[in-house]
Amino acid sequence: VTPPSTPKATIVLPYIQNTSEAIRRILAQLDIRVCFQPHTTLRKILSHPKDTIPSDQKPGVVYSIPCATCDLCYIGQTGRTLTDRMKEHKAAVKSNAISTSALAEHACLTGHKIAWDQSKVLATQSQWDKRCYIESWTIRSTSGTINRDFGSLSPIYNCLL
Repeated sequence: VTPPSTPKATIVLPYIQNTSEAIRRILAQLDIRVCFQPHTTLRKILSHPKDTIPSDQKPGVVYSIPCATCDLCYIGQTGRTLTDRMKEHKAAVKSNAISTSALAEHACLTGHKIAWDQSKVLATQSQWDKRCYIESWTIRSTSGTINRDFGSLSPIYNCLL
């Protein structure tokens, strides 16, 4: 009986049903041992030493604001809170500032109402450049946006969508 050989390396990945098994098989061929850990643990479920901050009160967010009349939505990002940024969007729509606001342009030209109460935070990211990339990726992967441009992400990434 030959003792089992020691692997070249060991990696620990979160367990994702069906995907994890495939990754293990591929890496086993390269003599890499794969161990899995659960996404959710009792510690994560039970220990919350601080009160959670509502997502609309967190700074540095990528967000969406849907139209109440059609299926379009606006995707944006801000280093401030969503609540603060929404005040500016509401003011732009109220004053029909179509040159400075895509939301105002949509509301003014179509007569549609904006569903302010259905606005939501899509991602939180404190770093400006990463937040811009997330915003751009979200705009490009969402069908039907009110946005005037596709953001700062290079078009080379479009094939990944």
